[in-house]
Amino acid sequence: MRSLRRTPGKKTAGHLFQDLLETASFILNHPLNAALENKAGTFWRYFSWQIHSRLRPGPSLIDFVGDTRLLVKRGVAQRRICYMPLNEFEEMSFVVHALREGDHFLDIGANIGAYTVLASAVSGIIVQWDRETGEEIRRFIGHDGGTFAIDVSSDGRWLASSDDTGLVILWDLATGALLRRHHAHSDFTPHLTFSPDNQTVYSVSTDGTLAAWQIGDPSLEGLLAWIADNRYVRELTCAEREQYGVEPSCSGETTNSQ
Repeated sequence: MRSLRRTPGKKTAGHLFQDLLETASFILNHPLNAALENKAGTFWRYFSWQIHSRLRPGPSLIDFVGDTRLLVKRGVAQRRICYMPLNEFEEMSFVVHALREGDHFLDIGANIGAYTVLASAVSGIIVQWDRETGEEIRRFIGHDGGTFAIDVSSDGRWLASSDDTGLVILWDLATGALLRRHHAHSDFTPHLTFSPDNQTVYSVSTDGTLAAWQIGDPSLEGLLAWIADNRYVRELTCAEREQYGVEPSCSGETTNSQ
């Protein structure tokens, strides 16, 4: 009688199926995946990582928080970070909410340095660099909490950013000047984007809200069109119709002017 022995480190089909179920549950129930499109995006990143890590063995750079990246390899203990950056949501949210510029942060634990990189990304300061020379161009300072999402308008005029307090800021990209502040949400705001015409900024928060912020200066024609589409004139009372000579009157009679 031949006995079957599992090779150490090699997972059986049952173990793989169990891992898949746990991963699916993790993605579907993660606080940052409340929206359906977020779930779909995370599943896409999961399957992309599975394919990429098998076709290209060895460490890989992945996008993390803000403009930071992590060097990870297949089989790391925190592999979920490859498709869900804030995988340990409660612990990482604490770092995001509590840490401020000037604080000292000591990262001790069995991880790949994710908390150290996270701590460096939540100071609330946005830095613009010259891609060719690597020199700092300017800093955008104005957030009270950690900055987590940025987007640049397609015409290169504006920069929008959001943080963990729900604040959204509009900047002049050329000068770094803070133009407007909008307290759009009450909680962590990890996503925002400009509309195609650069007239609106859309932001999504973990408080379950989506905000649309009108930022553009409409043309005279656009303003008149908006007034025509949205104006409301109430019905006049009989006394007002009689006072202003508005016809037809309440009695239905038409007054002939001489």
